[in-house]
Amino acid sequence: MCNWTADWNSLIAAIIGGLIGGGFAIWAGILAGNQTHKNNLKLDEFQKRKKIDGILQAIRYELEILGQIYKQEAGGHLESIKDGQTFDVYFSLKQQYFIVYPNNTDVVGQIEDSDLVKAVVVTYNTANFLIESYLINNWYLDRQKESQGMLAQGILMANRIQQAAILKTVHAKLISETDNLLAKIDDYRQRHPIK
Repeated sequence: MCNWTADWNSLIAAIIGGLIGGGFAIWAGILAGNQTHKNNLKLDEFQKRKKIDGILQAIRYELEILGQIYKQEAGGHLESIKDGQTFDVYFSLKQQYFIVYPNNTDVVGQIEDSDLVKAVVVTYNTANFLIESYLINNWYLDRQKESQGMLAQGILMANRIQQAAILKTVHAKLISETDNLLAKIDDYRQRHPIK
C-alpha cells in the first residue's frame, strides 16, 4: 500500500528544496551580474583615462616637435626683427600642421579638468590664428612684388609693418600659451597616472 503522507512530504520537501536552491541560484546570478557590471564600469573608466592620457601625450609631442621646427624656420626670424620693421620671410604653409586635437575633440572634451581643456582650445586657436597671420603676411609679400606706384608701395609698407607687429604679438602669445598648456598636461598626467 502506498504511503501518501510520506510521498506528499517528499514532494513538498523536493519543491521547497528546489525553491530554496533556485532562489540561491538567482541570488548568485544577481550578485555575479552586479559584480560584472562594476567590473565593466571600472574597465570603461580605465580605458577612458588611458585614451585621454594618450591624447594628452600626443598633443604634447605634436606641440614640442612643431614648435622646434617652427622656431628653426619662421619663428626664429620673426623674433629677430625689431619693432617697426617688416617681416620679409615668405613662410610656406601648405599642409595641415595640427592633427591631434582637431581629430580628437571628443576625447579632449571628456577631460574632467576645465582649465586643461580650455588651455588646449586656446593654444590650438592661437596657433591657427598665427598661421592665418602668416598667410596674410605672405599675401602682402606677393602684393609687394606686383605693386608699381609709390602710393601703393607706401600703403603696402604700412600694412606690412602692422602685420609684422601682429605676427610678433601672436607669436609671443602662442609661446606663452604652449608653455602653459605643456605644464598643465604634465600636471594632469602626474595627478592621473595610468596603472
